[in-house]
Amino acid sequence: MALLREAVEEKHFDTRVVERNVQRAMVEHDDVQKMLKNLPDDTENADWISIDEIAEMEDDSERRPDPVPVVAAKTDDYDAE
Repeated sequence: MALLREAVEEKHFDTRVVERNVQRAMVEHDDVQKMLKNLPDDTENADWISIDEIAEMEDDSERRPDPVPVVAAKTDDYDAE
């Protein structure tokens, strides 16, 4: 049960809802700042790309053919009894 409680508590700091939770007094602004300061530095795990690389990726996607749609086959074997 403690594991579930910890998971719920972590959701209070989710970036999608943290501002709302501060406004509703579900978490304190100071607690959010503390949590942010305690986050590990993951810069060495980041993938750095340039604007030029993004433009190249967009150019490549324009050259790709459109995907072929998948069509489900109709069967008469279905028995609706």
